[in-house]
Amino acid sequence: MLVQWDTFHKTPFEFYDYAIQECPDLISVIKPMLAGDYCISNGDKLECTIHNSLKSNKYREIIDNHLKKLPVKIIDKKFNLNEKNNFIATLNDRLKSINNYFHNHCIRIDIDCLNLKQKLEINCSTYIASWVEDYNQNVEFHHFVLDPFSTNLWLSGGRFEEVLGTRRFKVIRKPNIYNKEILYIINNIL
Repeated sequence: MLVQWDTFHKTPFEFYDYAIQECPDLISVIKPMLAGDYCISNGDKLECTIHNSLKSNKYREIIDNHLKKLPVKIIDKKFNLNEKNNFIATLNDRLKSINNYFHNHCIRIDIDCLNLKQKLEINCSTYIASWVEDYNQNVEFHHFVLDPFSTNLWLSGGRFEEVLGTRRFKVIRKPNIYNKEILYIINNIL
């Protein structure tokens, strides 16, 4: 039985609560684990070491309190047209190194720089990036929506891999499959 997962459940503990609600017969094989937790096979038995066994609401409270203590990240720069054009030129130079073309696929990126919203599209048939008014609707895609902080990081010369590391984005894939070649480009070229 496949469990339909929705994006509301974001922590291992929320997934555990959701999974046992949807499939109670799996309670013995689903464990909410964090960094440092591990399972070891001991013959035909699985032994798990879990350092913190929390309820999802308690874990969410701890995480929310931790995030509130972090310094606020300030964005103090707005990009002008020349900087945007230079950014596209630099990006297109990086894209020239790719020789594995994907017809009927594009990478879409919504950027938000101090409320200046822009759409960037990379055609994977030609590997040419450009600012667009509307995205091509007739192709498969990886669509990233960046927040102002991650936008500023990327436009300021950071690698897209760093943007992904911030986890300050949303991604939609059509079709929703793992495409290692496209993800290689996203992680290593952009």
